[in-house]
Amino acid sequence: MKYSKLFISIFLFFIFQVKASLYKEIVYADAKKENADYVLGVDVGGTNTDFGFFAVKNKKQVLVLSVHIKTKDILDFTLEISKVIELVKEKYNISVQNACIGAPGARSAEKDFSTGGKTKLNIEAKKIKAATDLQKVIILNDFEVIGYGVDLLAPGQIIQINKGTPKERAPKAVVGAGTGLGTSFLIWNDYKKQYFSVWSELGAVPFCPADQDEFAFVQRNIFQTGRISDWNYVLGGVGGIEQLYDFFALQDDQLNKKTPEEIFGGFGSDPLCTKVVEKYLELYARFARIATFAVLPYGGLYIAGGVVAKNADLFQNSNFLETFFDNTKAARKWELLRNIPIYLIADYKVSLYGAAQYLLYEINT
Repeated sequence: MKYSKLFISIFLFFIFQVKASLYKEIVYADAKKENADYVLGVDVGGTNTDFGFFAVKNKKQVLVLSVHIKTKDILDFTLEISKVIELVKEKYNISVQNACIGAPGARSAEKDFSTGGKTKLNIEAKKIKAATDLQKVIILNDFEVIGYGVDLLAPGQIIQINKGTPKERAPKAVVGAGTGLGTSFLIWNDYKKQYFSVWSELGAVPFCPADQDEFAFVQRNIFQTGRISDWNYVLGGVGGIEQLYDFFALQDDQLNKKTPEEIFGGFGSDPLCTKVVEKYLELYARFARIATFAVLPYGGLYIAGGVVAKNADLFQNSNFLETFFDNTKAARKWELLRNIPIYLIADYKVSLYGAAQYLLYEINT
């Protein structure tokens, strides 16, 4: 179906008042004072979708405004992005002609299409351009754009939990759990004099249980779904900490359900929640170690995603680092891990920064 700009305008007129309350707008700077061009960075997440409008001056970006909506409330992504662009144009007098969208799951080699992973939102550059005034639309994987954003974070937006021995231009790795589980690797390009982010589906690797509880957890999943557990299931939103809680609650003859927020919030006060969170962080550390051994990221291992953004203190004051460095009895392997700088990304906006950064690279090359 081909969208027309006239149809979009009529549609927006009738639904604007109904849908406007679904948006949350955050203003970071006065757009009227910014004598600049603007670009749009978008992060499509399993829970929230965020739109960031950036002023561009001297090839540098400044986040002026962000608009947020629950992803479950998006029925058609092309219509939604059209509505957000129109809203911002009318309310803040900000117009954009270029956009970069980070979305979960695989994207086309041409960077013009994504099925949106588990969100099941088809995101197609051709349709978006037909429905808006956008001239350039680039579609990347969601962790691909995080990779482009890590070097833009201010000190208050990032927490170092292992100093290590960083090496200039060495690879970097990003792993993160939230509604899903993502990974990306940053590789230095000496010709371009910059890092390029490469997304990965490392979470699809089958999960290997290391004790009797984990083996029983995997068997339970096979019985319930007929599928062998992978790391996406163990750490991501489809299974993740809720499934771990249900598993251990059944062992303790407790049938009450809890949300992830309640489980993490019960750490230290509720014995069952504490047990589940400790196991989850242990598993998270093991997955991070797998990603580390894949590229030896002496440029830094970055832990991103919703879990760490909401629970950064647990990663600093728990068994996470202890597990990450464990099982490396060989001195050489232990030294490899100890020398990796490790950071927690505590700012959700890293995806928006990364999307805008890659867009500027495309515009200026």
